[in-house]
Amino acid sequence: MSPNEKLTSFLMADQAPAFDPGFIAGLEERMARDRLLSRLWQLAVLAIAIGAVCFGLAMASGPQVLATAFSGMDGVIETPGLLLAAIIVAAGVYLPRILPRALIR
Repeated sequence: MSPNEKLTSFLMADQAPAFDPGFIAGLEERMARDRLLSRLWQLAVLAIAIGAVCFGLAMASGPQVLATAFSGMDGVIETPGLLLAAIIVAAGVYLPRILPRALIR
């Protein structure tokens, strides 16, 4: 059957096409995945840009300023549990703000 014949038969039909929940669910899943990937790419570009700016500022200020700024961090870096706890708390605070509400539920 040619495309024109299909279109003609569709337009001449008395009933509406059948409702296909599987197709709709698949389409919504694909749209949600595309939105998620788009958002992740945006956040990745933003993180790289912020990292580059911070790295540039750190290199411009010189190594003595960095050594002074991080001199009190020896105990934090040596304690992996404290660093892990900080990451978990930061993720709990910032992930709901970054991710759309549909992904959190």
